[in-house]
Amino acid sequence: MSVRIETIEQLQDSSLVEKVLDRLRRTTKPRQFAFKKRCKLLDGKPVLITAPPGRKVKSSLLRKLRLGTPTLKGVVHREQQALIFTFKQDVNKSDTARWIAKCMHDAKSPVPLKYIIILGPKDKTSNLVLSEPSMALSSSQENPHTSNTILNSEESVFNFEREQEIEHHITFNIDEAEEDEEDEVLSTDTLREPSTLDELMSKHISSKKITWLENTESTIQNLEHQIQSVNTQLEMIEAKLNQTQTEQISLENTLDIQVQMSTPLPQNPWTLLIEDCMASSMTMDDFRELLDQSILSTTTLLKELQFLSDDDEMVAWKIIRLYCMEMGTQWTYNQHSDSWKELNAKRSTLIGQTEELEADLQKAQTLLENLEIEQSTLLVQLASRKLSVYNTLYEILNVEPSNNQTLLETLQQRQLLCKGLLEDV
Repeated sequence: MSVRIETIEQLQDSSLVEKVLDRLRRTTKPRQFAFKKRCKLLDGKPVLITAPPGRKVKSSLLRKLRLGTPTLKGVVHREQQALIFTFKQDVNKSDTARWIAKCMHDAKSPVPLKYIIILGPKDKTSNLVLSEPSMALSSSQENPHTSNTILNSEESVFNFEREQEIEHHITFNIDEAEEDEEDEVLSTDTLREPSTLDELMSKHISSKKITWLENTESTIQNLEHQIQSVNTQLEMIEAKLNQTQTEQISLENTLDIQVQMSTPLPQNPWTLLIEDCMASSMTMDDFRELLDQSILSTTTLLKELQFLSDDDEMVAWKIIRLYCMEMGTQWTYNQHSDSWKELNAKRSTLIGQTEELEADLQKAQTLLENLEIEQSTLLVQLASRKLSVYNTLYEILNVEPSNNQTLLETLQQRQLLCKGLLEDV
């Protein structure tokens, strides 16, 4: 049975995370992964999520983990002792390798730092096998000035001096027959029929059924292209949103510092007027007298109160309180320096941009979810139809198995792909 993480509850299950990352250490097939250096939902800790071979990391889960550093995606595979992470975008290799090493160490599935190789989208994956344990770290020595940097005080629990000890307890070259590896399933990567089955299908399967299969495959592939496009859009929005939120926090800190360093403001006169009104007997005559005697600009209030009867004290009080609160906010703003006002205006602009980006993000996430549901539904339908076709062909060929051994093996592989998907539903 596949071991995977698809929900927040599963991600918070340390034993399950340990199983998933332990499986990653022993992987023999490429796997998709998602990585965050700091995840707000997990109290700022790093998170590494991998999908079984042939599957994707659940988008619904990644959407819930959006807050924090940007989500980085890619494919990880093993070459002898090395775990090679190929990212879809350029990353700081040495820094990322250390974060991944820490993440796996915290999950009790440690991998020596020297065996974690980080690649960007333009890097080649050939000739990366580490033949000697003493080989220098290609990832961590990219920047020698930062190779000995401790990530932060929280990361100090990760003791790099234990690498040699760990190496003696980790065996990467596990025989594949001993691995509990997951089988692949029918997916966008395994849709197309092997050419060896083309003639067999055209001979024994109706053209109408073959046309349906081909059209459905084409639709699924088109949906995959749309999903990839929306994912790219989401990554761009998330990057902009993260930058905007970071700038907003920085501005708010600067504003707070300016307020702390400035001369304390006198008591807000509009707040004092509210308190005087509350201390009075709160009759219409008292309200009018207080407003008339005030040195503040209360003409607007007096005009509003002149049309109220003597029995409308509570209505008058609500009008006075709301007006004084608005004017008090404006009075406080006017007491600040010009530099503070300029920074505050920038913050307001950033807040507006953040709201727009969050709305765009929500729209893109909804679109992505709908596309994935549509694609998943079609894949299940396709797997069911294909399995029926494969069963039919298998029965036909099984009459003379000795003459059709290769085709029978191919059909068995395709049957397993379809069964694997249908069992996951």
